[in-house]
Amino acid sequence: MRTIDAILIEGFQARQRDLPEQALLRFEEALALEPGDPGIRLEVARTNLDLGLRHEAIAQLRAMGVDAGASEDDAEVALELARLWTRAGGVEEALALYRAVPRGNLHKPQAVLEAVLLLERTHRLDAARAEVAQHPHLKSRRLPDPTAALALAVLDEREGDRETASARLARVWRELPPSELTLECGYRLARLWDRMGRPREARGVLEQCKQVERTQMQAAALEQHLSARRASDRATLRELPADWFASRPAVRGAQRVMVLGHPRSGTSLMGRRLSQAGDAVWVDECPAFSVLARKLAMDQGQDGARFADYLGSLGPEVTERFTQTYLERIAQQLPEAGDVSDARLIDKNPGLSNSLPALNRLLPGSAWVYLERDPRDVAVSCYFQRMGATPLGWACQTLDGALEAVLHTASLWGAVRERLHASQAVVVRYETLVETPDTEVTRVLNELGWQGNATSAGADASKEPAVVHSPTYAEVRRPVDARAVERWRRHADVFGKFTAEHSQAIAARGYSA
Repeated sequence: MRTIDAILIEGFQARQRDLPEQALLRFEEALALEPGDPGIRLEVARTNLDLGLRHEAIAQLRAMGVDAGASEDDAEVALELARLWTRAGGVEEALALYRAVPRGNLHKPQAVLEAVLLLERTHRLDAARAEVAQHPHLKSRRLPDPTAALALAVLDEREGDRETASARLARVWRELPPSELTLECGYRLARLWDRMGRPREARGVLEQCKQVERTQMQAAALEQHLSARRASDRATLRELPADWFASRPAVRGAQRVMVLGHPRSGTSLMGRRLSQAGDAVWVDECPAFSVLARKLAMDQGQDGARFADYLGSLGPEVTERFTQTYLERIAQQLPEAGDVSDARLIDKNPGLSNSLPALNRLLPGSAWVYLERDPRDVAVSCYFQRMGATPLGWACQTLDGALEAVLHTASLWGAVRERLHASQAVVVRYETLVETPDTEVTRVLNELGWQGNATSAGADASKEPAVVHSPTYAEVRRPVDARAVERWRRHADVFGKFTAEHSQAIAARGYSA
């Protein structure tokens, strides 16, 4: 008989191999043996969220209660539980857990910081200020506690006081040794200085952050994964039959819309504006399609071009079953369970932009709205974001690596677009969207055949995610402006070092130097 430790090890190994279904089976097996173990229940909930099973995750979280941080020993569990509640959209539950961590506990500063950042992310700035004010013990005469300094800096910036925010972030960055908190400060400081017209200083801070991050990454594995995925993307598209997209329906009349494009190309802005104007439900980067497609490939023992061959053989009964399961997973992201098959649905998911061949066959009834943006602006924006220890995060360790990633996705989209009729996808230029947002959103509505009014659309919180996890969560609620257009010119001295091949690829996307 296997021990519980052996079962847990198998679960973690399955997660590392990107096999969440197998991981969930192992963690549930372990929980059946130790039903009172909070750590195992957290892993079950976490894996449910990885699979897009939000309601199942919430059931596990509720079973743990919202007083898990009431004792000194449980404070770390409370933090993890609050983070999972945030992922699940349970803002009030997460806040209750953060506040339950006792004063004087070594985890209390982090709990206050995360509570403040959650309030700020959900646009409750006054409540966030009040949260900091309730904890004067976080400040000392010499230097405010760095967690409090970061929290206040975030609020200062949101309220337009860039100078104060800059001073707070810079002091933490300069005076404390590298840590998760100082990395967060460094990235925020770099973005702030870039917006303040200090690009060289911004890149200097950013490169120091990247140096620290590179010591924490499994570079060889990430590089191998990235190279293999790009090679597979190109091979799959190259070997597809010429008529692969021929049967794709026109977008007009579609009830489900996928908002696509490379990360940082304006997909969050488009998703929110379109959901408001078109009276549709907006789902923010649900893993449903990716999880289900990966499971299908594994069940068939297929990958890459061979999986494409399998997809080409599918009959309507398989795609209909896939669509139904996908919609069930999408419904899990909404506050209340229900049938969404007849609802207008927007799945904003830039992560699927390299999976268009599979998306075309497995969700044939979905319309595509694809965001195009100057690859240099996208690369700069990605470079300035902390992407974590992911293949994209590894690519974005350098500015030229970020540009390579953006151009890879752009080239795949260009090849797909050549095979599509104009009526089979709606293409939106980010630069046009921010210049004339109402006109552009109205155009998209008309092409989709959706009745709506972009100029009179108002926010409906019931049709939005409780927490928008995109880095652009603050910008999507602000009046649209063109500040981010041609952002790359602030870094023209760096872009001038790129190759003629890069320049040609950028020009092929319709952007001149």
